[in-house]
Amino acid sequence: MEETVIAALLETYDFDLPLLDVIEDPASDERQRKLASISLKQGLDGGYYESRQLADLTLGVASDNDLGLDMLESKAAQDLMELIACPACHYQRSLHEAVADLTFVEALAYFRWLADLMGNRADMYRVIQATGAAMPALPNA
Repeated sequence: MEETVIAALLETYDFDLPLLDVIEDPASDERQRKLASISLKQGLDGGYYESRQLADLTLGVASDNDLGLDMLESKAAQDLMELIACPACHYQRSLHEAVADLTFVEALAYFRWLADLMGNRADMYRVIQATGAAMPALPNA
């Protein structure tokens, strides 16, 4: 009986719920709300891997900056610029634009936060699958 109730609840799960929680939480800062809003309806795996890629590239740029490399000399900066210039990378470009006025270290903190949130969001797929419940509608499916 209890398993049936849990399965019924999971069948109606909204994968965007973690993002909506951030958007509605008064404790979230404006930038977190903006990043969460941009991430609504992104696919589960794509949303995670694309936000993680942006975090990783930003880490590389921040590291190169700390080493005193000019941004024209930084392979990470070149890779980041190529990524956000790519017409097919609208999601990542939008995320980058939301933090473009911050330092690399500040932007990195936001991107890591978002990648963790998107990872937890994607993990719910496996949780629901493990229960045997019918899979709810997937974002961007």
